[in-house]
Amino acid sequence: MTLIEVLDTAIKIGFGALITGIASHYLAKNSHERELSKLALTRRLDSLEQVTEKAEAHFSAWRRYSSSLGGIYSGRNPPSPNFSDTQWKRIRERDRAFLDSRDGMGLAVARLRLLGLTDAADLVNSYNKAVGEFRDRMILQKETPNHDEFIAARKAAGKKIKEFYAAISAAYLAKTKQGRA
Repeated sequence: MTLIEVLDTAIKIGFGALITGIASHYLAKNSHERELSKLALTRRLDSLEQVTEKAEAHFSAWRRYSSSLGGIYSGRNPPSPNFSDTQWKRIRERDRAFLDSRDGMGLAVARLRLLGLTDAADLVNSYNKAVGEFRDRMILQKETPNHDEFIAARKAAGKKIKEFYAAISAAYLAKTKQGRA
């Protein structure tokens, strides 16, 4: 074997090893980045699901609260002009359950902001404001809202809840489409 043949073989082997090394590095790096991206997507989707669970617990508490009020207003003894002691007792029970669910809603708003979903967080805050003003007036100021005020508060809350779910759904779908790309 001549020197040229030896150098030729060495160069071929060296280039083959270099190409294999570069390809292996690129593939390993690419695979690692995809795994990190998949993990981040999974965590974002889990966070959205947790937000939805916390929000639904609070919205359910509001629906039970407003359902009790609706029953009072449409029952045999609607407030005229104030709630009776028995009605206040029912209202306070629902109010306690409603207040217990508010902590989860605060965590949900924080998580929404962390995920960059400020529109959804703002919807929750506007819902909280509408429901909170109605509740504060009734519970803290002991004012009995009339039937029209109650219906308006229930409709406003229902509208915000629907808007919230539409925003969450859009975010969830966008995240899942992002994961497929």
